Amino acid sequence: MLIATLLGFVLGVCLLQSQAELASTAAFAAALIGGCALVASGTRARHALLAATLLCLGALALGWGYAGLRAQWRMDDALAAVDEGRDVEVTGVVSSLPVKTDRGVRFEFDVEAHDPQVVIPARVLLGWYNAGEPVRPGERWRFIVRLKRPHGTMNPGGYDFEAWLLERNLRAVGSVRDGIAAPVRLDTFVFSPVNAIERARGDLRDRIVEATGLREWLVRGNRDGADMYPVVVGSYRTKDRAQQSAEQLLERGMVFEALVVPLPPKNQRR
Repeated sequence: MLIATLLGFVLGVCLLQSQAELASTAAFAAALIGGCALVASGTRARHALLAATLLCLGALALGWGYAGLRAQWRMDDALAAVDEGRDVEVTGVVSSLPVKTDRGVRFEFDVEAHDPQVVIPARVLLGWYNAGEPVRPGERWRFIVRLKRPHGTMNPGGYDFEAWLLERNLRAVGSVRDGIAAPVRLDTFVFSPVNAIERARGDLRDRIVEATGLREWLVRGNRDGADMYPVVVGSYRTKDRAQQSAEQLLERGMVFEALVVPLPPKNQRR
């Protein structure tokens, strides 16, 4: 019976994932209520086949309703269309290891406070071009940012940028507008298990680079003739490793052009 119940729940979740659009909240709530009723009936059924069928159908409805409400909750946490392109002051915590690019840094940012007249999601992906100060995981900052809702092209079988953002619960992307107001670091570290892990990763990366003198190589992508965020950015021991990543980008259809460029040693960066 347990196997039938688990199988039904998994099938319900998979059914939701195969839908092009989400149903209404009322439909998901009804599925949860109906699923509970079917499971209750299945536990009282005397015939094994009938009990297994009712449990499987009830669990399927529960899986579909649960996944639907979770998806609805995730999609509701979004940047309002009218707030795209506006310069907004936000306060929050750097929640990922910053990725170095040839123009600055990119990092995930957990928003803690913002203008109440603006609808901003709880997690965003920010780029800070020509960053004047180093950014470390776990730091609390106040920025002026300009955000937009996630947009990205997808080739069949290739990389889906919007899906990656959704998986990371990053519901908006944008840039730090340091020309309007200087960013302010409010706290050097805000503890959480994730922040502690990301800070340790960053410290380890910096020590390796400083101790070995490794050059850092970037892979810059070009799509439709316009510059885009570097899709793959990292510290590579050799140029060949970076070139291999660039070739993988091209093979998967993520970019039309890929350029490997070196970052100068840390002591030569501005």
